[in-house]
Amino acid sequence: MSPIRFAPVWPAALLATALGCGAHPAPARAGRVPAPRIGMPAGQLSRLVGQAMSGGGARMASWEGDPSGIGSGAGAPSPFAVVYLADSSATLACRNRLLLALHPGEDGCLRAAPGQSLVPAAHPRRSPAPQGWSSLWDPVRFPGRRGLPRDPRGTLEVALLADGVPPSDIYRQLETPAGLDRAFRRLDQLRPYIAWWSSPAQAMELLRRGDVVMVAAPARDAEGRVMAGPAVPLAADWAIPAAQTPALRRQALALLDRLDGATKALSDSAPTSRGLDAKVSTAFWRARYTVLRQRFDAWLAAG
Repeated sequence: MSPIRFAPVWPAALLATALGCGAHPAPARAGRVPAPRIGMPAGQLSRLVGQAMSGGGARMASWEGDPSGIGSGAGAPSPFAVVYLADSSATLACRNRLLLALHPGEDGCLRAAPGQSLVPAAHPRRSPAPQGWSSLWDPVRFPGRRGLPRDPRGTLEVALLADGVPPSDIYRQLETPAGLDRAFRRLDQLRPYIAWWSSPAQAMELLRRGDVVMVAAPARDAEGRVMAGPAVPLAADWAIPAAQTPALRRQALALLDRLDGATKALSDSAPTSRGLDAKVSTAFWRARYTVLRQRFDAWLAAG
């Protein structure tokens, strides 16, 4: 079977329209039911999901995963049947009733999806060879730009790992004002050298083009380029935007069930290299994402 083709990347400015907050999408031809779309950030995981769902009648549509445009059900229906969201973003959207409730409970909108593991990566033939997160913060020995996710999730952990904090102490540090200040001071030191990325595919493209000398990237995408260093887990969920017509909702629910079965092997085989505790990471970001996102965005704007 031929693999599922990917639709073009949706720019952040168009997400409101894409998820049901803007103008109506172009109508399908009369008598023709469009194939349901699965919205995911472009990268190796989205390719694997596409292969797992090949032949099932669904289409992959790459987007940046920003939930700010998810509609409440009023206005145009979302062209995405199912979306892939960072766990803390999905939890917040569920609390705000922006996602379809699947069962009772605080996280009743969510189905666990294959997660990612953020790792340090560099070109395998680079000399001298970088040694991990600390090398990412050493522009003297390794001059050039570095790629980091434009997101506090993962970025703050990486800053503390580069500062010598043991993996077991990362979240205890980030729960304190002093620990947060320490992480942002490390980001201050690297600010002139950072190239931000918004999808795993973009992270690896920066490295392939030579725009950066090193990058913090999901392990699946960085295969063959991974340096030594603790991995940072990034939990994620499948969810259905609330902006659905009844017919699209039934279609989305059926698709979600297929995704559960088709991607279970991806969850079981996700990279589990030595790193931070995934359960602690998930609980931390569910509780603190909104506040830390605001501080991170203010830090970005100040630069």
